[in-house]
Amino acid sequence: MKKILLGLFALLFISVSAYANELKVGVINLPKIVQQSPQIKSINKNLDAKFKPKREAIIKAQTALRAEAEKFAPNAAKKLTAAERKSLQAKFTEQQKSYQELVGSYQSALNKAQAEAMKEFLGKVNAAVLSIAKKQKLDVVLLKQAVVYAGQEVNITQEVIQQLAK
Repeated sequence: MKKILLGLFALLFISVSAYANELKVGVINLPKIVQQSPQIKSINKNLDAKFKPKREAIIKAQTALRAEAEKFAPNAAKKLTAAERKSLQAKFTEQQKSYQELVGSYQSALNKAQAEAMKEFLGKVNAAVLSIAKKQKLDVVLLKQAVVYAGQEVNITQEVIQQLAK
C-alpha cells in the first residue's frame, strides 16, 4: 500500500513539475503602476476640484469656531455675565456640532468618490493586464509584492503603464 501511495505521489510530483516548466508567469508592481499612471493624476485633480468648495467651507467654519473659542479666553471671559457666557457656550457647542457634521460629511463623500474612482481605475489596470497576458501568452500574472523573487524578464509593469497611457 505504501508503494502505491508513494508511486502516486511521485507521479503527481512529476506531472506538476512538467506543467510548471511550461507555465509562463508575469509579474506586476501595482504601487508603481498607481504612482506613474496619468489616470491617477487626473483622478486626483478632478477630486481636488470637486471637493474644493467643501474644503473651503470647512476652513471657514474652523476659523469661525476658533474666533468663538477666543471669546472664552480668560481676559475676554471676565467681561461676560453668566447669561452671556451661557449663551456663548450654547452657540459654541452648536457651531462645534455643525463643524463636526460638515467634516464627517466631507470625509464620507471624499472616501466614497475615491473608492469609486479607484474601482474604475483598477478595472482598467485589470483589462490592460489581461490584454498583455493574452498577447504574451502568460498563464499567470502575480503581484510583485506576493513574490519572493522574479526576474526582470517576467515583469510586465512598464507594458501595463504604457497601455494605460494610450
